[in-house]
Amino acid sequence: MTDLALTFRDDLQVWDIPPALGGDLQTGDDLRSAFIVIIGSDRRAEESDRLPFQTTDRRGWWADEIFAPELPEALRLFGSRLWLLVQETATNRTVARARAYAEEAFAHWLEIGVARRSDVEAARLAINEIAIRIRVYRSGPAGSPLPAQRFTATWGQVYVEVV
Repeated sequence: MTDLALTFRDDLQVWDIPPALGGDLQTGDDLRSAFIVIIGSDRRAEESDRLPFQTTDRRGWWADEIFAPELPEALRLFGSRLWLLVQETATNRTVARARAYAEEAFAHWLEIGVARRSDVEAARLAINEIAIRIRVYRSGPAGSPLPAQRFTATWGQVYVEVV
């Protein structure tokens, strides 16, 4: 399936859809763009989650409530809850939450067969920095990971490195 190709521009610290030859937008046949959108989108917070900035906004995608209501919530909710860590100090507990939130974001890919496996590592870099490394392996005969790409994206104090 062809999709728009998203890239992260380190120089501007923004996501971009680069132009292709002839004035069109660049496209790709992989899951990389979907991966980027999922990890960078705010999944709705659970009722038990402590929300940052003393807000009551649980965020999330507007279609979470109407998209495939027959599916269990774990398969229906879109994005990651990494945004909840924006005001957190990088303790061992916070690192564990970051890893769990990243795993949760791609659990539906395993359930529906898009991926056969995902590996998530998280580590504390400093008092306010957590590095997360995520590798998602496609389903299929080769079962190879998504094409290697490095980028660093910031959501508050959480840094995500995808290799």
